[in-house]
Amino acid sequence: LELYEWTQSAEFVANFLQYEELNPPDRYPNHIPSPTNILAWQYGDCFDFAMVLCSILIGAGYDAYCVHGHAPKEITTRDQTRTRCPLEILESEMPDTAELAEQNEEEEFEIPVKPPPISEFLSKKRQKEEEAEKLRLQIENTIDDDAPEILPPDVWKGKRLHCWILIKEGKRGVEESFFVEPTTGRSFSLTDSKYENIEFVWNDQNFWINMYPNRGVEEVSFDFYNGSDWEYVMLDTSNVKEKSKKEEHFDEEGEEGAVDDANMNPDEIGTDGYVKQIEHVLDLPPPWSPKMRIDREVYARKWTMGEKTLFYEKCKVDYYADYSQFDGLVRRLTYYHDYKRHIVKEIRWIYARRIDKLAIRRRFPLEYKTVEEYYPGCPYHWKQIVEIDGKSKLTIYYPTRNTDGLIRREEVYDEKTREYFQDRDDFMIYRSWKIEKRESTARDYTLGDKVVITSMTQKFDKNPNLPKGTRIEKIIYDMKKKFVTVFYHYEPGSIKRNVIKYPRDDFTALAKVQDGQEHEEVDEVYQDKLHQLQDMEKACYAGIKSQENALKQEMEKYKEQEDEWSKLRRKNDVNIALVKGFISKTIYDKAREKSKEQEREREEEKVTEVTAIDYLTPVLKEMGLENRQLNAQEAQEVENRVMSLLKERLLHRADIIKKSLERERKALNDDAAKFAKKGDHVTAEEQKKYDESTRDMDFKINILEQRVARHEEQALQKYAEMSLKLKNEPILAALH
Repeated sequence: LELYEWTQSAEFVANFLQYEELNPPDRYPNHIPSPTNILAWQYGDCFDFAMVLCSILIGAGYDAYCVHGHAPKEITTRDQTRTRCPLEILESEMPDTAELAEQNEEEEFEIPVKPPPISEFLSKKRQKEEEAEKLRLQIENTIDDDAPEILPPDVWKGKRLHCWILIKEGKRGVEESFFVEPTTGRSFSLTDSKYENIEFVWNDQNFWINMYPNRGVEEVSFDFYNGSDWEYVMLDTSNVKEKSKKEEHFDEEGEEGAVDDANMNPDEIGTDGYVKQIEHVLDLPPPWSPKMRIDREVYARKWTMGEKTLFYEKCKVDYYADYSQFDGLVRRLTYYHDYKRHIVKEIRWIYARRIDKLAIRRRFPLEYKTVEEYYPGCPYHWKQIVEIDGKSKLTIYYPTRNTDGLIRREEVYDEKTREYFQDRDDFMIYRSWKIEKRESTARDYTLGDKVVITSMTQKFDKNPNLPKGTRIEKIIYDMKKKFVTVFYHYEPGSIKRNVIKYPRDDFTALAKVQDGQEHEEVDEVYQDKLHQLQDMEKACYAGIKSQENALKQEMEKYKEQEDEWSKLRRKNDVNIALVKGFISKTIYDKAREKSKEQEREREEEKVTEVTAIDYLTPVLKEMGLENRQLNAQEAQEVENRVMSLLKERLLHRADIIKKSLERERKALNDDAAKFAKKGDHVTAEEQKKYDESTRDMDFKINILEQRVARHEEQALQKYAEMSLKLKNEPILAALH
């Protein structure tokens, strides 16, 4: 199922196989190996790529063909440095990472001041002069050499052989035929492809030769049974059978079996004018190669060395196999501003199977901005985080955060915070507060050391349970201006809403009246309203403080987890990350591992522990010789069986140790090949990491080699001891 769609199959072949150019590019390969061998070797030329991909597509039900012709240098050399990256970010997919706009919470009405009269002509003239001066300074201070390199003329132009794939419409719901480039996995339409011409086409049914190879690809008709354009090598049995099943009809004299001469192929009519009797049909020889098979572990690596780097126009893509990186990294894309790939525009890390459900991390170095996107199920309910270093942070939550209904939080550091809610029982949909750093007083609302809240704002949805005229839409608690402003909802039929300002000094007077310090008469309705607003203000502050503490604990927990990640970064220890649960395997991988473990246990159970005290009973039961005296022949068979089981057990243990040794040696060689591949671009940190990893592997290899030698010595000793024990067994006395 993973290779059922043509896109998945093309991507797999392009990534799984290493590409080798034809050398020279105008000469056919000496041999065409089978697709089975190509998958085993994991490298090949364009013909090998096309054969493998065509075999997979035909097996998946597509009407696929291998196409041979000529192609330009960029295709035959798989040069994609002038091609846009297929994974390039579309502007519509970019996150909303704009700076947080300031909102005027008080909505105060101000009379605009009329500006002084300015001449429009002089203003435009001055603007043009400023733009011209700005352009002149930019040209003087900028070295603009950002352009693709001019390639020299191709001496092999028009002579480069190539092979690619044609998928025709009809099967698998394909509505229009198209080409697939097997070395890159890209698709092209028949009328807009980069290929130069076509010479012949083939698949598992036949081989067709193009009678007009000098035509452009867009002029070729792919009706292979059109005798004027194509010549087939093998007589297509399916075509003959189709003709033989045509509905019979009557001729002019009413006789059955008449054949329409107009529809007959001239090759099927003899010299006497009668239809030839085709007795033997020339068919393709049966396939000789075994079925294609890919080991699951090899398929999981996806690339020969477990990683791969591709270059595109202003882009570089690094691919990593699953479970090869400690942090679950599977792909890294680097976008550049220039063609020479010197100025980084964005770095995008794509992850899989992380415990924190991090999906994508984007970094914009020139903007000091980081964007993180999370899958559903994140333990902190994060959906997206956009942070500008030292300036602002935007956090969007999944609706599953049902404890407080928070869905969005915008924070401008040391200035202001805004929060948006949904589905709350108190109908609150918005809350914000401004802060400033100074020494606090006894009457200030604080959020830590020298952090004082200067104003708080709440917005509410319309509550249908409250009477009209009392439904509050927004409240602003301004501690600087010492006012509490209440905005009420518009009521049906009303063109004006009620807005009331309450001095915060009245809260102080109310407190003094309650304490008995003052005995002034206060309006009871007004007093009740002050009570209500004071309680709402305290509740707002309590909610802000509780939210800040909860988020602070979340961030501390997340930082602890990040510290654990950083400890694993030095050695890229994937096994520890799996054991600690930082990255998790899919249920399919877990099922496969469990199946392998059970199979290994069953194999170990087959090899009985013959060195135990009761080492004869299982053998006697197996041979049906228990509870009776054995003759010489039976005793000899029992002894041979016991020694055979011991030998199997010792060889099994030796095989386990040797496989572990081979695995460590292979890992050492793979790391050496990866390190050598980087060449002169190795940093000091990478060199140190490689040296430490090599020392660890050398130590493991040394231990395993000692175990192999010790096991060989012990095996001979155990074999001799068992032979001596059997000679002293009373039940085998007839043997001696």
